Amino acid sequence: NKAQDFTEAIIRELSLAPYFDKVMGAQPDHYPLKPDPAGIHLILKALDIPPGKALMVGDSTHDIEAGKTAGLCTCAVTYGYRPAEVLEKMAPDFMIGAFGALLELTLV
Repeated sequence: NKAQDFTEAIIRELSLAPYFDKVMGAQPDHYPLKPDPAGIHLILKALDIPPGKALMVGDSTHDIEAGKTAGLCTCAVTYGYRPAEVLEKMAPDFMIGAFGALLELTLV
């Protein structure tokens, strides 16, 4: 739900740009914000990826709700915006407490 320019700045600052095929920030004038899944559907369509082949990784209840509604597998990260107890109630498919654990999930 962050604006495009802000999202791109964060990715650049963290030297993560090489790891992204596409960056799409929030565009509330064009589609609703999360937890509405419209933005996720737009991204999947742009990348030609079916929902069953995507993983929604997020640190908020809106992230997990949007991912589930869009038909994605979901992974809550407990090192971000919301505490583990709150995210656990959303029943994500996975919960991780460290960024490195994400690599293990994506290799399965």
